Amino acid sequence: MKKHLGRSTTRLSVLLVLLFILIPEVSSIIPQGTAITSSFIIPAQSGTVWKALNNDYISDDAFPRDIEFVNATHGWVLSQNTTGTRHGMILSTNDSGDSWNQQYYNASQRFEQIAVIDSETLWVTGIGGLFHTENGGLFWNRTNIGEENDFFYGIQFINSTHGWTASHTGMYKTTDRGQSWISVESWTFDDDWGRMIHFISPLEGWVIGYLGIYHTENGGDTWVKEVSNGGWALSFVSNTEAWAISDNWLAYMTDGETWIEQPLPRTSLLPTKPPYFSDILFLDADNGWIAGDESKVIYTPNGGRDWFSQEFPDDIRVMSIDFINVTHGWAVGWGGYIYRTTNGNSLGFRLWLGMTDPVFLSNVAVIAIVVILITGVFIYYRRRRKANRLVGLVLDSPSID
Repeated sequence: MKKHLGRSTTRLSVLLVLLFILIPEVSSIIPQGTAITSSFIIPAQSGTVWKALNNDYISDDAFPRDIEFVNATHGWVLSQNTTGTRHGMILSTNDSGDSWNQQYYNASQRFEQIAVIDSETLWVTGIGGLFHTENGGLFWNRTNIGEENDFFYGIQFINSTHGWTASHTGMYKTTDRGQSWISVESWTFDDDWGRMIHFISPLEGWVIGYLGIYHTENGGDTWVKEVSNGGWALSFVSNTEAWAISDNWLAYMTDGETWIEQPLPRTSLLPTKPPYFSDILFLDADNGWIAGDESKVIYTPNGGRDWFSQEFPDDIRVMSIDFINVTHGWAVGWGGYIYRTTNGNSLGFRLWLGMTDPVFLSNVAVIAIVVILITGVFIYYRRRRKANRLVGLVLDSPSID
């Protein structure tokens, strides 16, 4: 009897050892991103990914809205005040962000978004119209559009002559370098905010607002509401491939017309609050970043199959990001903080993608295999012990002559 139990214990030990050896192999056959290993989590790479830059405009009330760089050295930041007194500021740098200067200040203004045409020509949305410069920000001129108290949000120029902008009451376009702005009468949607505008050509364009995503194929003569879920930002990889983001929503388009909701990259499988995403930027089909609150900056090296939370120095909500290549980028966040990275394609901790996450499914598969094997082993040895007891009873019973 002891001999049988010894064999049983040995076999169970061998099975458990084989099981732990096979766990990484089982997980590796589940479809995953190219950056995933059998450890499921990739630790942050050595060195700081994001670094806070010194500036004289850090304040608890500061609320940066946008950051744009035209090259490796020249960039601009829009900021305002969260106390309701506005205090709009336009900051600039010509040394990659090592130092910042206040180019323009208006206590009654609220600046929202920058459109950079070149290093000398920029447009900025404000209250009651737009502000623009043709000398890199040395002088800013105001263009009144709409009503005096209209809040302007999104703006885009596809070249030096053709541009679009939107307020909380309407949309406007220019074909003469901004000398005149014409109301787009076909924009009849009851959507307060045209947060971001992206025209692919003078005819085809997209707008993401508070209540949806809108599309035109005839220069804005007619618009179609394609998605009934609004958001903060759009990022186009090509004429047909793009991403959209909101506080608690992520969508992807590959055919130029159909937006498909994507799993949200989260720090846990069962989060208790929204991630509060703010901005999204893809440089190409593979490399993309999302700015937000739960994870300050997250990065994908493979077109959104896997997302990684990058190392970040402060616990603030990041509102806007900009990259000039896969390594060099900048970000702004609540409190007026400005950040820079020179290794923006570094991986951090891999984020969960909900119940459909390949890593989650592989873990479930492994657990299921463990349960099945242990249950099988338990049943097998229980039957063996029962059989051994029966054999023992037969052997110990008195023989009948």
